[in-house]
Amino acid sequence: MLRTAPINPTKAALSLLPPFTTVTAHAFPSLQPAARFDLKTSFLQSPMRKDLLHRAIVFERDAMRQGSASTKSRSDMTYSTKKLRPQKGSGAARLGDRSSPMLRGGARAHGPKPRDFSTELPRKVYNLAIRTALSHLYREGKLTVVQGQMDLPTHKTQTALAFLEGHGFALPEEKKPLGGRTLFITNKQRPNLERATANVGYLCEVLRLDEMLLWELLKYNRILIERKALTELEFMTRVNDQ
Repeated sequence: MLRTAPINPTKAALSLLPPFTTVTAHAFPSLQPAARFDLKTSFLQSPMRKDLLHRAIVFERDAMRQGSASTKSRSDMTYSTKKLRPQKGSGAARLGDRSSPMLRGGARAHGPKPRDFSTELPRKVYNLAIRTALSHLYREGKLTVVQGQMDLPTHKTQTALAFLEGHGFALPEEKKPLGGRTLFITNKQRPNLERATANVGYLCEVLRLDEMLLWELLKYNRILIERKALTELEFMTRVNDQ
């Protein structure tokens, strides 16, 4: 019986599509179409793989756990080691020294100690999970590419509110997000955009590319990303067999 190599579902799905996908870049802050450019289909047309997304999110969340919980055991206590009462004659249960876990203020039996909760995940799997998330957002129309730098003319909060309300990302007067919160992903620090949105975190958030995590991509309903950040992300998440 001949043995055949297992079928890669991602490569099988991508083999039916053209090698490149044309993406529209928009001007900021008008969000009018400004240019078109091509990206590899494997970057923005990857099929949905919930298993990869789950593994990558668990990997990220495990790495964020502090693991600093610490309790004192009997060897860490500074109480006297003298037996509190005689073994027999009192009519009460047997009792040792002051650090007994049965006493109030005593040691903790088998309590937690500092530990590392982080887990391992192959880089190739994590990169493919990032591409899967971006592909899902792109197909759903939730990913908007911005041509050039994504910054506001001033650092005033009203400028950010005017932008969000003008494009239907927030409800006027009520100051509530419309259709979910918005995430801005920039290639570098944008002072005006960051300061203008600092007081409206319930509407949007600004992250640099080096701060972005996969679970944050899936947390927001609308994502605006600079073209340079997107092309750099394509290079960072490249895989050898595509």
